[in-house]
Amino acid sequence: MSGVKAGIVVLAFLLIGTSEGSAYLLDGNCAVSRTDPGTFRIAGGTETSTYQNPWMVLVISHNRVNQYRCSGSLITSRFVLTAAHCLIFSYTYVLLGDHQTEDPQIGCPSENCIPKSYLIDVDKKIIHQNYNKRQELKFDIALLRMASEVTFSDYVRPICLLVGEQMEDLSVFKVTGWGKTENQESSQSLLTTTVYKGGRWFCEIKYRLQTDESQICAGSQTSRTCIGDSGGPLSAERSYGGIKRVFQYGFVSYGSMNCTDIGTFSVYTKVSYYMKWIKDRTTVSGSLTSGVGMVPLSESSPLWQTIVMVISLICMAFTITVSAYLYIKQLHSLHGKCFMCYMVALFISHLLLLLNLWNVWELPSISCTTSGLLGYFFVMAAFFWLSVISLDLWNTFSGTSHSLNRYLPEHRFLAYNGFAWGMALAMTCFTIVADQVVDEDWAPRMGTNQCWIYTGDNAALIYFFGPMILLIAFNITMFILTTTRIMKVKKEVRNFAQQKQWNKKLSSDMRTYTFFLWLFIIMSLISSLEIVYFLVRKNESWRSVLKVADYLNWSQGTIIFGFFILRPSTLKLLRERIKGDNNEDPGTKEQISLENKI
Repeated sequence: MSGVKAGIVVLAFLLIGTSEGSAYLLDGNCAVSRTDPGTFRIAGGTETSTYQNPWMVLVISHNRVNQYRCSGSLITSRFVLTAAHCLIFSYTYVLLGDHQTEDPQIGCPSENCIPKSYLIDVDKKIIHQNYNKRQELKFDIALLRMASEVTFSDYVRPICLLVGEQMEDLSVFKVTGWGKTENQESSQSLLTTTVYKGGRWFCEIKYRLQTDESQICAGSQTSRTCIGDSGGPLSAERSYGGIKRVFQYGFVSYGSMNCTDIGTFSVYTKVSYYMKWIKDRTTVSGSLTSGVGMVPLSESSPLWQTIVMVISLICMAFTITVSAYLYIKQLHSLHGKCFMCYMVALFISHLLLLLNLWNVWELPSISCTTSGLLGYFFVMAAFFWLSVISLDLWNTFSGTSHSLNRYLPEHRFLAYNGFAWGMALAMTCFTIVADQVVDEDWAPRMGTNQCWIYTGDNAALIYFFGPMILLIAFNITMFILTTTRIMKVKKEVRNFAQQKQWNKKLSSDMRTYTFFLWLFIIMSLISSLEIVYFLVRKNESWRSVLKVADYLNWSQGTIIFGFFILRPSTLKLLRERIKGDNNEDPGTKEQISLENKI
C-alpha cells in the first residue's frame, strides 16, 4: 500500500513538473516588486514608491506641434507594451525609470554607472494588424521597439508575462499611470489604485460598445482611470517558482472622458489573449532584417549595415548600367541578359531592404505590406533567374537535338522571362491568399512584425525557406548534370575533323559555365547561411557564430562587383570601349563567353 502511495506522489510531481515546464516567463529577469521607506501619498489614486513599479513607461507620441501622453509597461530589455490608440503621431519616445515626469533625471553622472532612467526613441511601432479605432476599439494593442536596449536596475525592470499557460482568473488588480486626476490635471507623479473585475456587461451598458473575451471590465467605487492612463498595466502579484512576482493581466484601453466620474468602470485589453502575438513579435522584431530574403539575423549596428548596403547597391547599379550591359556590347548574349535580370531583381530587393531598415513605413500599414510583397517578389525572382541560368547552361551542352534548342535565342529569352517573373508572381499571389485564408499559426503574416513574412516559426518553411531549399537543390542537380555533359563532350570533340574550331567553342562555353558556377556557389553559400540561421535560431551560440552572415548578405553586390567586374579582362574591355576599339565579329556574338569579358 505504501508503494502505491509513493507511486501516486511521484506521478503527481511528474504531472506538476510537466505542467510548469510548458510555461515560461517572457523575460526571466521580470518584476520582483520592492518598497522603500519613501512611500508617497488615476483619479483618486495614491502616489507610488520609487522602487515599486520599475516596469512603468511614459509613452509620448508627438509631431512638431502637439504631443499625446500615455502609459506603458516594459516587458523585455527592448520592448514596451501599450495601447494602439496611443500612437496617434509619427514620432514616439519613451521615459523609463523616473516616476517624476516634470524633472526626470536622465543618464549617468559618471561613465561607469547604470542609468537611473532612460529617455529613448522608438525605432519601430508594431500595431496589431486588425486594430481599427473606428470599430469598437478592439485589438487595441501595440509594441514599441526602443532604439537601444536598457540595463535592468532597481529603477528599470520588466513586468512579468507568462507564456504557454493561461493566468488564473483574479478579481482584484492594481492599475498604474500618469493620467489626469480628479482635478482634471495630468499627474506629474506615478499614481496607482486598486480596481475590481466586473461583468463585461457593465462596460457595454456604460459605453454602448460590444466587448469580448479579449477585454476586461474593471473599476472601483473610490477611483478610476482617465486620460493619460491608456496603456497603463493592470497587474497582480502571484508566486512563480517560489518567488512573488508582479504579472501583467491587461492594460487600460478606454473609459469615461470625465475624470471626476469616480466609480465608473473602464475597459482593459486582456494580455493573455494576445500572448502569442506578443511572443512572436518580440522574439523576431528585436533583430534587424538582413540578407536577400530580409531574414532576421543578429543585431548588428544599423549604421554599419547602412554603410555596407549602400556600397553594395552602388556596386550593383554600376555592374548593371555601366560596366557590363549598357557599355560593353560583347556582353549582350543570352547568358548576359539572364545575368542582368538576376542583378536587377537582386538590386531592387536590397533597395527595399534598406528602406525597411530606415523604418520608412509604419507597422502595420498598407505601404509596409506592399513593400514586403514587392521585396518577396524580387527575392524569389532572383532565385528563379539563377535556376534559369543553370537550366540554360545544361541545355547549351546538351546538343542541338534537345527540345529547348528548337527556339531561337530571342524566343528563349522571352520564355525565360515568363518563367522567372511568372513563378515569382505566382508565389507572391499565393502568399497574399494564404494571409487571408490560412490559420494565423501557418500564415505568412506579411507586414505584421516587419515588412516581410514572419520568420519566427516553421510557417516560414512553406513560403520562403522551403522554396529556397528546392531551388538550390535544383541548381546543384543542373550543374552536376552539366559537368557530366561537359566531360562527355570533351571526349566527343577529339573525334571531330574540325577539332580546333570545336575546341575553341567548347573553351568559350566552358568559361561561361565556370563564371556562373562561381556565381551560384557564392550566392548559394550566402543563402545557405540564412537557412542554417533559421534552423538554429533558438541557439544563442550559433546566433553569435552566424553574425558574419549579416555582412555577407548585405555585401552581395560588392562581392559580385569585385569578383567578376574588377578583373583584368573586364577592365581591358572598358579601356577598349572608351578608345572606340570595339571591332567584334557579329557572327560570333552569341558564342562569346562571359568569362572573356569578366
